[in-house]
Amino acid sequence: MTAMIPYAAYGTDDLAGAYQKCLRMVEPGDWLCNLDHDVMVCTKDWHRRIEGLLPEARKSGFGLITCSISRTANPKQYVPEGWRDVARSSDDMDDHFAIGRALVVDTPVIEEVDSGMPCFLVISRDAAKDAGLLDGEWESAAFYGSGAFLKSRIKAAGYKFGIVRSVYAYHRYNVEKDRGGMTHDAYYNSLSKEMLQQ
Repeated sequence: MTAMIPYAAYGTDDLAGAYQKCLRMVEPGDWLCNLDHDVMVCTKDWHRRIEGLLPEARKSGFGLITCSISRTANPKQYVPEGWRDVARSSDDMDDHFAIGRALVVDTPVIEEVDSGMPCFLVISRDAAKDAGLLDGEWESAAFYGSGAFLKSRIKAAGYKFGIVRSVYAYHRYNVEKDRGGMTHDAYYNSLSKEMLQQ
């Protein structure tokens, strides 16, 4: 599995092109882990935990996999009730790493769901190819429509959408809106706490 952060400057409407460019860079048979720039995965060894599920995911017909998310528009990705208020309101990374530790299980599983927010999305490169997403322009080039279009095309190609609830990611989504303004000085690196502190 290859982790990347597809990037397009807000307002350019080229997020679809960024997704497509990343998918083309992944080798056939491999998976792309798409991470938004404002996502930090807070589960130790998350990469290994997801990777360990991919052979079975492929056999079971999954083409897309997500995880539990702190702030999301999709209730399917909410954390359990006891952690939900903290997940949605706190920006203290220690809180989010505590949630990541609390959700860990010895044997992670993939549960089928109908959809999920694409801020953390593991995509089968083969599924993307079968869905015709590696060539030509995507029909939906709208900035926030690109992820939804990708998901709908892969599902239409016959692949399932799954969630690994025991992997958890902090998403800065809507923090600026909630605080009544836009802040451009607080972006979180998606790969490690050490990088965040640099």
